[in-house]
Amino acid sequence: FLPVTARDVEQMFTRLRSLTDTIASPTLKALMDAFWNDADFVRLFKRAPAAKKMHHAYIGGLLEHTLSMALLVDKIAGHYSSVDRDMLLVGAVLHDVGKVREFSYNHMIDYTDEGRLLSHIVIGVEMAEAKMRSIEGFPPGQAAMVKHMIVSHHGLREFGSPEPPKTVEAVLLNQIDEIDARVNAIREFMAAE
Repeated sequence: FLPVTARDVEQMFTRLRSLTDTIASPTLKALMDAFWNDADFVRLFKRAPAAKKMHHAYIGGLLEHTLSMALLVDKIAGHYSSVDRDMLLVGAVLHDVGKVREFSYNHMIDYTDEGRLLSHIVIGVEMAEAKMRSIEGFPPGQAAMVKHMIVSHHGLREFGSPEPPKTVEAVLLNQIDEIDARVNAIREFMAAE
């Protein structure tokens, strides 16, 4: 009885994987592979909603939102010189990754206790740190940048970001997230009319 994405989940996931396969940085590629090779994570990621009410608030919504953002990254990153496309793409894929544990969605979409107490941002940083620790020699500077992408993606402290964006990639990620969330929310509102 829960709302579900109208799109094919397996096709979306395959397309997202193919985008992350284009990552040139060996350590960032290894980070994405660590997530994609985790069957439990992938199962949750394919089903999780991206929100309780605001945008992509349906089963498969997190994957749909993440793919949409990754496709936007692919178009935008090349437009601006000196943008680290790999970091921006990883940020797009991992920015909401904590939502696989923030929400429960068996009977209705609601927050888990962990989600209420920590938020998807803190959970996402923990998840990314655990995967980075499993990769031998993961550069500390790159790890800090990945975590910054997650903690700053809401843009402002008033909107839930522990830190505002402090790199071009983080600013772009925040804007891409805003674009995709708002367009989806408008489309959902119009469809309900």
